[in-house]
Amino acid sequence: MFARVSAAPFRLETPRSQRQREAGVLAVLGWLSAFPGETWQQCWEASGAEAAGDWRELISTEAISGCPSDAPTPPLSVGLLVLICADVIRPSLRWLLSFAPARKSLTREMARTRDTKVFSVMDHTCVTEQVGLLASQRAMIHISVIMAAKGGRVADIEVGDCVELAEITGTLPKDSHGTVRSPLFCQLLLRQGVLGKDAPAALAMFCGRG
Repeated sequence: MFARVSAAPFRLETPRSQRQREAGVLAVLGWLSAFPGETWQQCWEASGAEAAGDWRELISTEAISGCPSDAPTPPLSVGLLVLICADVIRPSLRWLLSFAPARKSLTREMARTRDTKVFSVMDHTCVTEQVGLLASQRAMIHISVIMAAKGGRVADIEVGDCVELAEITGTLPKDSHGTVRSPLFCQLLLRQGVLGKDAPAALAMFCGRG
């Protein structure tokens, strides 16, 4: 598995950046290996990371396999990002929406490693339709979050995923950047033909009663 996440499309061209990325991946896996589970996903769920205020605070250098106590902590967030994009770990939608650092660079890496062409088309759509930068970025983040939590590509997103995301964000603080404030992410998916011909045309119709 480590060989897979160290190769294309996850590998970076810059040697130094790639070494840091590999160190982060090894650190996260070394920490997770202490928890029960037959898969890395099960280890992640057993770690208590999603219940913590900041999962990185749970990890000491002593907990990382082969890392001396006086060594600097490897880039844990980068390591987790690689494992998420490689579909090794699937954090929950709620955690991804609630913990802002987990969304840093997520869209860029999902586009680079998992679905380059479709993200490029959606980005072009936002530009040609003169969508504001912030609105388009948030829409792309919501699409990326669904992919991170559910696996697969943009084409694998279902109506139920959009409903679940909208319901969860409705329980988050209003100032949360993870909150759905625009139906744009649904509209982009509809433009791609992802949700099917019978999908509702508006976010309110996804979440309404009756």
